[in-house]
Amino acid sequence: MKQYYESDLKELQGQKFETVEACEEAEAKINAEVAKKQELAAEKKKELENLNKAATSYLEIVSENNKTRAELKKAEDEAYTLYKKELDAFSEKHQGYHLTYTKNGNNVEFQVEEFKQQTLEEIINELKKSREKWLKDFTNFWM
Repeated sequence: MKQYYESDLKELQGQKFETVEACEEAEAKINAEVAKKQELAAEKKKELENLNKAATSYLEIVSENNKTRAELKKAEDEAYTLYKKELDAFSEKHQGYHLTYTKNGNNVEFQVEEFKQQTLEEIINELKKSREKWLKDFTNFWM
């Protein structure tokens, strides 16, 4: 059963046809246009269904990824809390240490080192040595 749109039937309303064949020809033309519109509507509906399936699939993946990210973040936070607790306990018990790390690509190495406390005299001597080296290098550069 064909569904006629009001706009389709308006073309035939008020027209006078000379013969039955002319009327049937006009009706056939309208029927072809209606069939084409229905075919396009069915095609559009199918495309919308495919679009909805793709969007639903995408949103499901995003939701799963968000859950995974949340779980990873929670595990990371728990590990950091444990590390911080251990570091604070160690620092409180063994004052004069610090934690350093080096990163080489994806490798990260941690090392606990004793904090070397320098006396004022040692610092002044190091500064004198570096100044003398700089003056020597500067003098050699211009000579």
